[in-house]
Amino acid sequence: PRSRTLLGAGRLEERADGLVLSTSLESFAQVNAEMASVLYAEVVRALGSGGDRLDGLRIADLYAGYGPIGLRLA
Repeated sequence: PRSRTLLGAGRLEERADGLVLSTSLESFAQVNAEMASVLYAEVVRALGSGGDRLDGLRIADLYAGYGPIGLRLA
């Protein structure tokens, strides 16, 4: 029912795309940070560059682990 860190850090820290994210080891995260960055950039590209197009747009980042896509869109 619970995890316990026996050796090393008890958190995962990811630095990418100007963000520093720290999550528990129990969170869902992409293990290949380089490919994850490519994937997240593609989501942002598909939605457009922002500005008026995203004004008022609501995005639900559901079942997405710690929310890396939503954090980038924010």
